[in-house]
Amino acid sequence: MRVSNAVDLGLLVRDERRRLGMTQTDLSAAAEVSRRWLSELESGKPTAEVGLVFKVLHALGMVVEASPMPETDFDLDDVIRAQRQRQAVSTPADDRQESAAPWLAGSPTARQPGRVIA
Repeated sequence: MRVSNAVDLGLLVRDERRRLGMTQTDLSAAAEVSRRWLSELESGKPTAEVGLVFKVLHALGMVVEASPMPETDFDLDDVIRAQRQRQAVSTPADDRQESAAPWLAGSPTARQPGRVIA
C-alpha cells in the first residue's frame, strides 16, 4: 500500500490491527505505547513520533520501505489532445463522404432533401 500522509499511515495501521484480530489495547501493549497515542495515530495525527510509529509497525510485523516517487513524463493536456485525435480518426471523413455520395452523384434512388420516395 502506498502511504502518502499521516491519514494513510493511520488507516494502514488500523486495517492491519483489525486484520490480525487485535484491539487497540492489545496492540498498544505489544508496541509499548499508550492506547490514546495509538488511537491518535490511527486517526491520522500528523505529529506522531516516528520512533513510536516504528514500534507499532514492528508489533504488527510490518516494515517500512521507501522508494522515489514515480516521475510523470506526460502532460495531461497532451493526453487530452491525443484522445481527441483518436476520436476524430475513429470516424473517418471517408465514411461521412460515402454516406453523402448518393446525394451528390444524383442517383435516382438516393433520398434527397424535400423529395418523397414512394
